[in-house]
Amino acid sequence: NTLLKDRLHGEDERRNKMRDAYETQMKDITTKLEDVKNERSKLSDKLLVNEETIKSLTDDLQTKTSSLLDTKNQLEEAQDRLTAMEDDAGTEFRSKIRLLERKLSDANAKVTSLEEQLKSTKEHCEQYRMISDANEKALSELNVTSEEFKNQIEKDLERLRSREKELITEHDKEIEEKMKIQTELQSELE
Repeated sequence: NTLLKDRLHGEDERRNKMRDAYETQMKDITTKLEDVKNERSKLSDKLLVNEETIKSLTDDLQTKTSSLLDTKNQLEEAQDRLTAMEDDAGTEFRSKIRLLERKLSDANAKVTSLEEQLKSTKEHCEQYRMISDANEKALSELNVTSEEFKNQIEKDLERLRSREKELITEHDKEIEEKMKIQTELQSELE
């Protein structure tokens, strides 16, 4: 009987130990399960936050990508416009350069023509100056000659007047002599 009691008592202790061990394990498992649930909840919250962050970042990325594409398109359009403007400006600039070159060429031709005209005018001026000098010299010489000629003429005229007086006097004497002879002849004839 004691043996049976001891045996039953041993069985009870063993069951109690097993139950305690089971309960302890259950508590541990429950605690661990609770920890896992809490961790899972935390992870789920973090995941939700991360998903929201990812969504926000994705939206932001899409916005920035769209903005970048718009900017790239605007930049390409601006580059195309700039290229077109440069082409137009280049064409206009080249056209202006050609126009200025033509104007410069015309101006150079006019300058050359004016230089030639100026040279010709200077030559003509020099020729006229030389002619004027020659005329002035000739006029001066002519004045001297004219003065000499005038003096000579006056001398000749004076000489001729003197000669005329002499001839008149001789003529008068001749007439007087002739009349005297006629008178003498007439007197003798009577």
